[in-house]
Amino acid sequence: MPFGESTLPWSVQSLLLTILLISLFFPFYITLIVLAVIFIILAFSNTLTATFLPQNSLQTVLWLALFYSFVIAVVSINFLGTIAAIGLFFAMALFSYYVKNVRPEFLEDIVNLSLVASFVVFLFAMMEHFNVIAEWDYTFISQMMAEEHPERVEATFFNPNYYAMMLEFFITFSMYKFFHTTSWSKRITCIFLALCNFVAVFYTGSRTTFLVLLAVLFVFFYIIGYKKQAIGSVVVLFSLIGIAMATGLFPRFDSIGWGLEDRVEIWLNALRGIKDHIWFGQGIMSYGHLASFYGYPFKTHAHNLLLDTLLNFGLIGSSLLILPLYRVAELLNAMRQYPQLRLKLALYCSLITCILVHGLTDVTIMWVQTAGLFFFVFLTAPNTLKKAEIEEATSSAMLASLEHQSYYK
Repeated sequence: MPFGESTLPWSVQSLLLTILLISLFFPFYITLIVLAVIFIILAFSNTLTATFLPQNSLQTVLWLALFYSFVIAVVSINFLGTIAAIGLFFAMALFSYYVKNVRPEFLEDIVNLSLVASFVVFLFAMMEHFNVIAEWDYTFISQMMAEEHPERVEATFFNPNYYAMMLEFFITFSMYKFFHTTSWSKRITCIFLALCNFVAVFYTGSRTTFLVLLAVLFVFFYIIGYKKQAIGSVVVLFSLIGIAMATGLFPRFDSIGWGLEDRVEIWLNALRGIKDHIWFGQGIMSYGHLASFYGYPFKTHAHNLLLDTLLNFGLIGSSLLILPLYRVAELLNAMRQYPQLRLKLALYCSLITCILVHGLTDVTIMWVQTAGLFFFVFLTAPNTLKKAEIEEATSSAMLASLEHQSYYK
């Protein structure tokens, strides 16, 4: 068998990926079990062999960043960071395979399945809110996971804030699907699902999500060319938020002051850790690792994406992310040249907006379910662009051939 050649046809691979996607909507330990099983199947079928060898400078830098995070965590005796780095090794291998092999049309399956799952999860969240069922119990894994969230739903996502980010993704998928179809029955379904997920946002108690949705609405409509609608949608949602605040419906409105004080305290603690470990960081989950040294309450992260990155990796480690971020910007800019990709570009940029804006007050993307769904969608972008480039090149060649034949008639 040739090196790196899979024994599995794409139909089987897509089935395995679909199963993994479905597992993201179950409690995270089920996702991890499914991930491990699928990883083993793909590995023994020779499907993952080539992914361990960097094919270009980007993959080389990503593997180097992963190795760096592992070494720094080990040297710093950061146990949780070491375990996380090992977990990312398997995720990196799997998604390296995914980005190389995924078919562009698989994106539609991801969006459709996610929207169906979002409604099932919504029903589960409503039952949780109205005390029909209890909050999911994770204490059989560890007593550290015994934290309860009164008056806030988390559904199957371990924490209300993780569910809130998933809701941001679901609402974005609804908008994408609304403009992707011409069937009004399907469009009405998209509106219904978007409203269900929007209602669920209130029950998560996440205040940041409303700011995220304001930004996402603007970005999505602006990119697809509806600039007036972009402004109008922001004004409408902002007005609805104002009404919710005035009527007391805005989640945890009475504790906004306390929430801001809590975030500022966490950020100051993070800045202290950054100052003391400015060059190399302490590895993934440094905030929790440093809690015992500085005497502040344990948190898994610094509740700010930029601060958490600098705290974890320092200036040297963080610099390894420059090339990947540049390549992402390069990819999105290249997609701008193809009008047929405008809607997909809006989807990808909106998901990135979710991460960046929510990252101002939390690091909810650093979780197996939120990160998993994001990468499932976003990593279809490179092959989507390649397909558009090939179609345009083929179309140009055919046109040139027809013109040549016409000239010599």
